[in-house]
Amino acid sequence: MNQTISYAIICAISMVSLLASLHGIKPFVSDIERKIQAECALSVSGTISNLINSVVGGGSVEGIVFTPLHVKVSAGENVVSAICGDFKTKLEFPFEISPLNASLKGLVRIKAFWVEDKVTLVVEG
Repeated sequence: MNQTISYAIICAISMVSLLASLHGIKPFVSDIERKIQAECALSVSGTISNLINSVVGGGSVEGIVFTPLHVKVSAGENVVSAICGDFKTKLEFPFEISPLNASLKGLVRIKAFWVEDKVTLVVEG
C-alpha cells in the first residue's frame, strides 16, 4: 500500500514538472514559429522582386522558390504582398503589376513577363 502511494506521489510530481516545462517552452516555440513565417514570406517576396526587376523593359524570366509554409501572394497596380501567418511584406514598384492572388507551398515555379508596359506574374506548382 505504501509503495502504491509513493508511486502515485512520484507520478503526480512528474506530471506537474512536465506541465511546467511545457508551459515554459511555449514562448520559445512561438518565437521560432514567427521567425520561420517571416523567412518564408521574405524568401517569396525577395524572389518575386528579383524576377520583376529582371524583366523591366522587356523579356521574361523564371525562378524557383521553396517555402515549407503557406504563403499568400497578391499583386495588383504597383504592389506585391506576401503573407505568411502574422508576417506580411509589401513591395512597391514604379510600374504596374498584373493582378495575381495565389497560395504557395513547397517548391514553386514563378515566371515574370514584361507585357505592354507592365509585369505579369505566373505561378506554377
